[in-house]
Amino acid sequence: MLRRAAGSNLADAGGGQDEIAALLDHSRLSSAEPYLTPAPDRLRDAVDAVPSSREFTGGAR
Repeated sequence: MLRRAAGSNLADAGGGQDEIAALLDHSRLSSAEPYLTPAPDRLRDAVDAVPSSREFTGGAR
């Protein structure tokens, strides 16, 4: 459980799959995939970070 928490915390802090695998001493990069399930608030932040098409066109028409 400690390894899972550490891997999930690394992913939530923005750590990449390669960094998580290295820090948890995984021999395969794919072994870090279970830790990459993002927290719901990170998903919302990612969606909010995508510019709206209105920003590119100068507003609604």
